This record gives sequence, C-alpha cells and structure tokens, in this order.
Amino acid sequence: MLSALRKIARWKKKVEPADLDALIERVNVLSRIQGVGGTQVTSGPLGVNVKGDRRKLVESPALKIFEVQSTATGDDVYNCYEQKIDATDWTSTGEVDKLVDKDSESVEVYNLLQNYIYSAGVEQLGIYDRLAAWQVTDDEGNDRWVGIPMLSGRTRLAITTEDAPASDEITCNLLGYNGQEISSGLGSGIEVVCYTMGGAALNSAIPRLVDRTVIGVFNINGTWVCTNLFQTSEDCACS
Repeated sequence: MLSALRKIARWKKKVEPADLDALIERVNVLSRIQGVGGTQVTSGPLGVNVKGDRRKLVESPALKIFEVQSTATGDDVYNCYEQKIDATDWTSTGEVDKLVDKDSESVEVYNLLQNYIYSAGVEQLGIYDRLAAWQVTDDEGNDRWVGIPMLSGRTRLAITTEDAPASDEITCNLLGYNGQEISSGLGSGIEVVCYTMGGAALNSAIPRLVDRTVIGVFNINGTWVCTNLFQTSEDCACS
C-alpha cells in the first residue's frame, strides 16, 4: 500500500484526500475477499489470485432441487433428498421423471410459502413434493436451505377416503406430483374444509361426496380448503 502511495505522489504534485480515501477503500475491499467451495483467494504484488477446482464450482450451484421425504422438527421445515438430473432420461419422451435422488442424505429445507403461518402440525407439502432451494446463513452463522415448492399451481387434487360426514370437513389423501395417491405418510389423511351455502353438514349438501371422489383443494394459512362450493339439500321420499 505504501509503494502505491509513493507512485501517486511521484505522478501528482499534490495528493488529494479523496484519492487517498478511494485507494484505502479499494485495498480494504480486496483484503476482505474470501474463497468458497474449495476456492482459494490470495493477494500479492501482481494483484488478487483466485485458485480453485472448477469441478467443485460447477457442482455447487446456487440453486438446488430437493424432494420432500418427511417433516423435520421445526414447523414448516422438511427432511428432503437433493435431486440430480438423470442423463439417460434427458432425451426421453416416455414421460419419465428426469430427476432422481442424488443420495440418501437428509437435508432440512424451509418452505418459504409457509412463512408466518401459525397452524402447528398442519403441513402444506406432501411426500415427494419438490422445492427449488438456495442456501442462506442464519443469525448465528448456520447454513440453512430455504425454498419454494415446485407445483404447477396453488390448487391440488385430493381423493376422499370416506363418505360425506355429518360435519364440514372430510378426510382425503393428496394426489402426488405424479398423479398417484399418497396413501400413507406426509400428505395422507388431511382434513379438508368444505363450505356449504346454508351451513349444512356435508351429508346434507350437494354435490354429495362419497368415498374415492377426486376434489380440488388448496391450502390457506395451514388449512386445507375444497375448491367446490356446496348447497344445502333436503332428502325427500319420491312416490
């Protein structure tokens, strides 16, 4: 730094304070550069040198895809497996999933769309749902993964597992991203609220739901809601 100042002094008869401030700030910035992902940063007379394994940089993208396996300890956090693209299936046209598990290492990912939702125990994602996630650092220096669900839309499909009950809620299983019913684990046995004009229970409303009926559902602040509206009905004897 002193040699640089001497050069400026020889070049200009008078060194302005602003020039010195800019040079000092530049040196300070360069001194704070750090390497990540196996990259080393060193400084010397010729400037700043960056050395690293190119493969590590390529294999550590800012954005990664994760697949939900189960709920984690914290609300809105899921245990997930990182995904990778299967090269064999890249050109496949047979409706083959191009993503496969990178390994079986469980990674915790926070679903940002559940931010500020205080309905403990009610999850918005089901097993095998996927999130596009990136890494952030919390206030204690821990690396955390946060992401947004990769769903085609906010509305999902579910299938009822009982006939219309004497209440405004019916038990359902979500249909997974591949259209298959989630019959066990996360996404199964969800309670879906159905709104009826007239306030009647589902067993007194139309359309009358029966076991194995596919309905549209979406999640509002931790509550699953049916996209259909129902109308109070009255059974009558026909002659």
